[in-house]
Amino acid sequence: MYTYDKELNEEQEKYGIVEHISYNKVLAIDNINSFVDCPSSAPSASLAIKVPDDSMDNTFEKGQYIFLELNSPLNNKDIGLFSVNNEIVIRKFFLKKGKFTLKADNKSYKDIVITDSDEFYIIGKVLT
Repeated sequence: MYTYDKELNEEQEKYGIVEHISYNKVLAIDNINSFVDCPSSAPSASLAIKVPDDSMDNTFEKGQYIFLELNSPLNNKDIGLFSVNNEIVIRKFFLKKGKFTLKADNKSYKDIVITDSDEFYIIGKVLT
């Protein structure tokens, strides 16, 4: 199976990842400050955003720029930018026992377990 421009692996197909990629939605940006240099380690980056909180401390610091590949299918343990019930979060993505779970590095943030009643979209994959 393919997305618009990516081939899905067996695990991504099994868990229906493509159903959660936000192809019919776009990220709204309220403030554009400038361009930032894109590192050579992230050649497919579509966008750079500042980390808004300390949820991913130890991996990213609040205020640090991260680079995203928009609408990219995620593998287990990838870091992504997500919309969960209209809240935008950066978290590690886990597939476990048929469930999607989003985990922060900072243990003071609770895991987000995605249920059938949640509105859940993968906005993009964080490139490190």
